[in-house]
Amino acid sequence: MVAKRLAKRSAQQVDARRALVVLTDAGCTLYDEVFPQVAAMNARVMEVIDDRTAQALSRALELLTAQAVKLNSEVAQDVHADRRAGGSRRVRRWPETQG
Repeated sequence: MVAKRLAKRSAQQVDARRALVVLTDAGCTLYDEVFPQVAAMNARVMEVIDDRTAQALSRALELLTAQAVKLNSEVAQDVHADRRAGGSRRVRRWPETQG
């Protein structure tokens, strides 16, 4: 998107690994044009399920997202790439599952 001048990227002064990405005027124009089409397509996809099923799907996705965030915070904190050794070769050990 940056190469197509639809977005601008600037490094954060505090942490150069982070970047701020914002849409350019051309990016906003494209978004305004495409978003209604995407929203309409999503609505057509959802036509095949009723409101109760859609609510159940939404709840299931919320639970799965929360679990993924929890697992990421438990497992990923102690995993660091040893760049001097040529990358991330450390074996990740998952915590024991309960029940």
